[in-house]
Amino acid sequence: HLLECILEVDYTGDVPSFSDGDHDNVIISQNVMYEHQALHVNYTMYNLYWEQDTINPHTHADIMLLSHKTDNLCHPYWYAHVIQIFHVNVQYYGDNHSSDEMQWMNMLFVQWFGHASDRPRGSGFAAHWPYQVGFIPEDDLDAFGFLDPDLVICGVHLIPAFSLGQTTEYLGPSFI
Repeated sequence: HLLECILEVDYTGDVPSFSDGDHDNVIISQNVMYEHQALHVNYTMYNLYWEQDTINPHTHADIMLLSHKTDNLCHPYWYAHVIQIFHVNVQYYGDNHSSDEMQWMNMLFVQWFGHASDRPRGSGFAAHWPYQVGFIPEDDLDAFGFLDPDLVICGVHLIPAFSLGQTTEYLGPSFI
């Protein structure tokens, strides 16, 4: 995530590949990640009023961001659950881009939601059925990741579908 931001690589949802040399050129000041309790997200509502959401990993942790998939059949938004909010002070010493000063970089550690598509008639406005999301299984390499807070559109309130039952299949014991 840090290299994407430093080298100004556009976020597509796919993890770009960087060389070991690129990774070695990233210096995190004192090897410390500073944790924050909340993130404030400003956004414009449909009626052009400004609003602000407070994202807190313990109380209001679900977020929405634009999907970067260009297929018309794909849902236009991605959803994630914020596990922790951090900032780091970082420097980069590379061939193409170097910084003499420390840069403050914010990041979110998230668990991604995947879209549930097991309904035969589909979901969404045309199907008259709300979209459903669920956690991606933890053994999937894309289940967790770091995200730039600037990509967050707003916080969301997800309503659990208790009628579908409960499972422990998607998430094992905490690693934090």
